Amino acid sequence: MNKKPNKKNLSINTGWYKLLKLSAEYLNIECIDPKHTSDNINFNSLDVRSVRNFQRYLTEQKSDPLVSITAAKFVNPLSFGHFSLCLWTAPNLLTLLTTACDYSKSLGSPIKLHFKMTLKGDAEIYIIQHEPYDKETVITQLGLNLFISTIIEIINKTSDYSVVSHIMLPSWPFSDTDKKWIENETNCNIHTGSAMRKIIIERRYLYTELKDRDHDVYTTSLNALRQQVIDLESNDIRLLVYNFLDKQSTLIDINGTDIASYLG
Repeated sequence: MNKKPNKKNLSINTGWYKLLKLSAEYLNIECIDPKHTSDNINFNSLDVRSVRNFQRYLTEQKSDPLVSITAAKFVNPLSFGHFSLCLWTAPNLLTLLTTACDYSKSLGSPIKLHFKMTLKGDAEIYIIQHEPYDKETVITQLGLNLFISTIIEIINKTSDYSVVSHIMLPSWPFSDTDKKWIENETNCNIHTGSAMRKIIIERRYLYTELKDRDHDVYTTSLNALRQQVIDLESNDIRLLVYNFLDKQSTLIDINGTDIASYLG
């Protein structure tokens, strides 16, 4: 078994807090700093619980989806360090999407992305989190709103053409007025009744070059991003648990004691 690190964290990329802070300023909400933990990992992260609490505070002042959509509008090539820079400089939308899914761990969120190509050649991006749908907390739903909004905004900002995204959801928790507003703001179509949350991008958009593509910057940032994910996986409690469970042939006999022993 690999040697385990001394310090383990519930870390999140600081980009999420920066987007929420900009949203708060734009919406004239009094801004508060989340509390930093003493165990921050090397690549500049905040505790996920502090950022979640900050997002909940904002939505108590201004309701979601306004906060999430507004926050996502501020995303830029440097918002998430090497991750966002890779996406911005990718050669085409297909590479952007596969890179986002391969390295979504670098965002430090409990949410992960999974890529699938359909028989028609459309791209499906599954948004995966580890709470059962009927057990999701308000905090989890707020995080999902921000995550999906940000991915859609990155797609829109990097494309040199209008991309119509399809967002598939189990249900719609807001009003029809909010739904129409979001569709207009993000150039997407929202569909309900899906067993899983996913974003669908049609084949016709996938192979057109992105406006800020840069092979050298993409390659350099991708190498740094790979190392960042390796470092994160060795320090983040959730990722350590997920990796441990993924290695098991069956989960029938796995219990909390086994996981605690692995974590050390």
